[in-house]
Amino acid sequence: MKKNIIKKMVHQKLQNISVDELLYYAEAYNFRITAKQAEQIVSFLRHSQLDPFDENDRLIILRKIASITDRKTAKKVHQLFWSLAKQYGVDHLL
Repeated sequence: MKKNIIKKMVHQKLQNISVDELLYYAEAYNFRITAKQAEQIVSFLRHSQLDPFDENDRLIILRKIASITDRKTAKKVHQLFWSLAKQYGVDHLL
């Protein structure tokens, strides 16, 4: 039950993130994206039903981010996702 709630919360956050929020997080976690790239990523996330906790879906998300930005940025996003999952104690869901 708790596992599903956490997954729903993360999925909802990804679908509702704003361009400004994404740009803020990019700056806060030291990776660079342009406003146009942020718009493309936000649009993709809003229309995606992919589950970031599922390894295959997560790889699809990261490949899309790499195609919008570059592989280096996608790698940083992946590292950030793992770091935040550990920080919030949900890394066992990955």
